[in-house]
Amino acid sequence: MHEWQNHKPELNTNTASLYQKFDILNKSDILAQNNLSPLQIQNLLKQEIINMQISNISFVPCPYIPHTWSEMNNFFQKYRRNKINFLRFIGYSYHDKCLSIGLDYDDIKKLKNGICPENHTVHIKKPFDFGGTSNFENLSLITTHPQHIQLHSLIEFQIGCGFLQSHKTIYIPHFDGHFIHD
Repeated sequence: MHEWQNHKPELNTNTASLYQKFDILNKSDILAQNNLSPLQIQNLLKQEIINMQISNISFVPCPYIPHTWSEMNNFFQKYRRNKINFLRFIGYSYHDKCLSIGLDYDDIKKLKNGICPENHTVHIKKPFDFGGTSNFENLSLITTHPQHIQLHSLIEFQIGCGFLQSHKTIYIPHFDGHFIHD
């Protein structure tokens, strides 16, 4: 996603944009300057995690590693293959954990067949552009709404405010295990 370096989002108040999801963006003079320090971005991200009521999240600094489209295609092909095996692994190995996070027996049956249950997705914890792989250790099963959207909004925030462009690094939301609440 090499085009991230030159990404300049437009503020459109008529649509549900990333800017509207974060009140801090609309209220902060610091962000208008487009030169957030690593400490400032970490504090903003920590506050947003508190607002989102997500627990057990830390932030890991990850440098941007540009890849060619061919390399990215290879990453996604491996991901698509591993995703099915990962879902099967979760279904067979974490039956009790799946039940405890609200999945039912039909959902677990889908997992065993390599299919994501409704409102769930396989999340790549550390994106490919930041050194991630499609190994099982880098994959997790999380809800699409709200968890997956929330985690990605934290990354998009750093891109949208110019932090990635300025520092060539972003802070990736990190959690241990294959489920966000492990």
